[in-house]
Amino acid sequence: MLRLSLLVTAIAVTTGVTAQAAQPPRTEEVVAKVSYAGVDFADPAQVKAFHNRLAHVAADVCDSGARELKIIVSDNACAKASLNRAVAELDRPMLTAFHTGAPMTEPDRKLARR
Repeated sequence: MLRLSLLVTAIAVTTGVTAQAAQPPRTEEVVAKVSYAGVDFADPAQVKAFHNRLAHVAADVCDSGARELKIIVSDNACAKASLNRAVAELDRPMLTAFHTGAPMTEPDRKLARR
């Protein structure tokens, strides 16, 4: 089974007690494995579905559960960076095009079929 390791640096946040708030947040590396077996990277619909799956995994792993705006912004930045790394690691032209908002062109489809 082919898998992509989605390496995420998640922020573990302490909330509630003022003394704890003064401490720097802890970070931990989390690896989520996302299978791409059976994904046809030449099919725009499958590329979109796989990208959405990657985005959901990154968001889930980076979600600290906090409800403070500053921490939510940090969680979102973590998810975005993790998704960017995963797409770059896979290095599939149509996935990269979808991720960046570039049009998925015919040459991308030909490269994806190789």
